[in-house]
Amino acid sequence: MKTITLKPNQAALILETSPEGEIHVEVAFPDDSPESDGFVAALCAVIARKLIEDEGFQEDILSEIDEEGE
Repeated sequence: MKTITLKPNQAALILETSPEGEIHVEVAFPDDSPESDGFVAALCAVIARKLIEDEGFQEDILSEIDEEGE
């Protein structure tokens, strides 16, 4: 597995699936980052919420994944 070090102005989504097919999402950013409460962290949090709560968004994502796999 590759280790990624985030810069102070970066945030990342950590995605994991369970054996049951559930998607788990976490937002990561450097602990000492001024951006931890800034735009990139907020953007990741919104995307994470949509991945978990918005069925239409989930369907759009899964549809695009299916199309790319064909």
